Amino acid sequence: MDNEEIFVMHDENGMEREARILNVIEMEGHEYLVYSLSVNEEEDAIYVAKIVKNGDNEDITSIDDEVEREKVFSVIEEMFNSVEEE
Repeated sequence: MDNEEIFVMHDENGMEREARILNVIEMEGHEYLVYSLSVNEEEDAIYVAKIVKNGDNEDITSIDDEVEREKVFSVIEEMFNSVEEE
């Protein structure tokens, strides 16, 4: 894929990692970033983070609220299920 959007992030160990943006979804006035990180040469893991706007800057943060997290994961699961059905 030539038009992949890549960003650099720091993992839980403070190491820089390249993440691939899969999608940005908007829900209830907030934006969420769906991205993947390589686990090994054959496998990627999919993650979701909340996009927080600070003036002209955007930061990504974990979704701490359990109800919010469940709603977001439900929407993402529906997206992936609809892609699998096609």
